[in-house]
Amino acid sequence: MSKILVVMGEPYTNRERFREVWPELCKKAGFEETVVCDASEAIEVFIEENPTHVIVINYVGVGDVPGKVYDGYTAWKDISLAASPEVKVLRSGWFRQLDEPDYLRLPFREEELAAAFRR
Repeated sequence: MSKILVVMGEPYTNRERFREVWPELCKKAGFEETVVCDASEAIEVFIEENPTHVIVINYVGVGDVPGKVYDGYTAWKDISLAASPEVKVLRSGWFRQLDEPDYLRLPFREEELAAAFRR
């Protein structure tokens, strides 16, 4: 069974819409179950839910905004360190394109999400 955890990092915009849209997008990408949470609770939800895949939305890296560490970065870092090798963890954001295999630039479609997890 494939279960994806979708983590919403700050800046938070329209949480209700976020929680409506992501389960449908993930279902279209082939996931059987979707869990959505805020970055502030990500590591706890990750441990409790035991997902096979994770994507952190609104990832902003350290140094992208001087003097600020965003919670999407912290959630990605914590989950990446805690995840077993079988768990696939991606980060995604609007801010800039990272040339990293675990990064998916927003916006994207369900086909791109599925393909990113196959890399």
